[in-house]
Amino acid sequence: MFNRTRRFVLAALPLAAFVLMTASGAAASDTAITRVTIPFAFELNGQHFDAGRYTFECRFGTDLITLTPQEGARRAFFGRPLGDRSSAREPKLVFYKVDDNYYLAELWLAGSGMGKGLPVKKGIEFTAKQGAVTRIEVALNR
Repeated sequence: MFNRTRRFVLAALPLAAFVLMTASGAAASDTAITRVTIPFAFELNGQHFDAGRYTFECRFGTDLITLTPQEGARRAFFGRPLGDRSSAREPKLVFYKVDDNYYLAELWLAGSGMGKGLPVKKGIEFTAKQGAVTRIEVALNR
């Protein structure tokens, strides 16, 4: 009995630590929300989005980003940190244009000083690092 209880407690500790860190980080951070009209269809994480009005939300201190079309269901994505808080950047979206396709690659929200890199196909990301794709920037309101 003691051995089974001990295994349960040891298995539950990482989950409890994750819940505690997530809850404390969420309470201590703010959420950045921005609305933008994107004038062209684009892809994000293998999903196609039509041109239109979108709302982006990002909770500071996490890598979770939500994207909500004006008419449609909310979708969540994980981003990776770009830049540092000391380098203030203008709020914007960065797209990679390959042929006639646009891929949302970066999200820079006002007030955060940091950007989020979004999931892009590895081949496109590699080509972008070599400077062989067109970068399209869409300014966001502050």
